[in-house]
Amino acid sequence: MNEPRDPTIDLPIVAVELPFNMLRVVVLTLLVLPFCMTMAAADPQLGDDLAICRDRQAESQARTQACENLLNGDRVTGKDKVLALLWCTAMR
Repeated sequence: MNEPRDPTIDLPIVAVELPFNMLRVVVLTLLVLPFCMTMAAADPQLGDDLAICRDRQAESQARTQACENLLNGDRVTGKDKVLALLWCTAMR
């Protein structure tokens, strides 16, 4: 009952593995964080201008600017390009 503790048996397993798990979390966080920051700071995507250009409820000046951005960047083809051309032509 009052025997001294055996240090090899009484050590918790978690205490040995915990620093490695924490190190793994820190390294993964440091690797993922810059990637997330670059995604947040990226330029507006094609979908933003395209969505505004298609939106009939959008303000006409914003819609015209979005359609012109699409046309100037040669980023659209097909029906989307026709829509942008028609809107820009109608607003001139």
